[in-house]
Amino acid sequence: MRSPKRRWIVPLVVALSVICITFVLLLVTGRIPLGADRIEAAASAAASTDAGRYAGIDTSGVRAELEAIGLPDVPENIVATLSTLEKVDDYPVYTMRYFGPYVRASELSAKSDSQGA
Repeated sequence: MRSPKRRWIVPLVVALSVICITFVLLLVTGRIPLGADRIEAAASAAASTDAGRYAGIDTSGVRAELEAIGLPDVPENIVATLSTLEKVDDYPVYTMRYFGPYVRASELSAKSDSQGA
């Protein structure tokens, strides 16, 4: 019995090599922050691009509702996230786009422990 030809192995190895080399280059140049610097980098990146990021989203309705219930100081990324809530189906199915940095819970606890000391 003959074994099937595996012509997919070479392209797979090449693609994985390119991905690994790209990842290493991004790490070396500092474009992918690691460790405790990740939280600060994510926060600064989110703050620096807020104006351009939310330009296409009408946040005035959500902002007015939040002010009406006594919450005028809600961050813009949360207002933009709430503004994208949309009912897709009568099942009901909703969608929402999230705006803001993604921070793991373990990183938050590590940051709060270092600030408390």
